[in-house]
Amino acid sequence: MQLRTRQKTFVDNCVGALKESDNTLGIAPTGAGKTVMLSAIHKEVNRPGETHLILAHRDELTKQNRATFNAM
Repeated sequence: MQLRTRQKTFVDNCVGALKESDNTLGIAPTGAGKTVMLSAIHKEVNRPGETHLILAHRDELTKQNRATFNAM
């Protein structure tokens, strides 16, 4: 899946923050493609044996995240 320019900028900024401080918070508006950006961030920073916790306040969002991660 190809990221849009603004999505790539968001991903790059988050990955940079994670590498610098091992912690970040990204905020994006409705329709920005947060699930796609989150999966791209995960792909960039995932290391063998490492786990990540992704929280969502709705079951539908969790299912959407899982489907997108599997597709990418």
